[in-house]
Amino acid sequence: MAEDAPSDWTDPCIVAAWLRPKVLALALGTGVVRVRSGANRETQFGPGDLKAAQALLASYEAQCAVKTGDTANRRRAIRFG
Repeated sequence: MAEDAPSDWTDPCIVAAWLRPKVLALALGTGVVRVRSGANRETQFGPGDLKAAQALLASYEAQCAVKTGDTANRRRAIRFG
């Protein structure tokens, strides 16, 4: 595991906080994001994978919002009729 990797992968808030600057660096073209899960599974996101990395971050942020009860960023649709 990378030396700066989160200590608790079960906490989506910790993972999202760790992932945010990495996705930003990827968006700026100055970084690569490596996520290792388990002993022998690693996923790497390069500049061409920005949307996938952003989707991963959005997933962890949504899980964190559910965990903390944060409803500020949830979308609401209004239906008429």
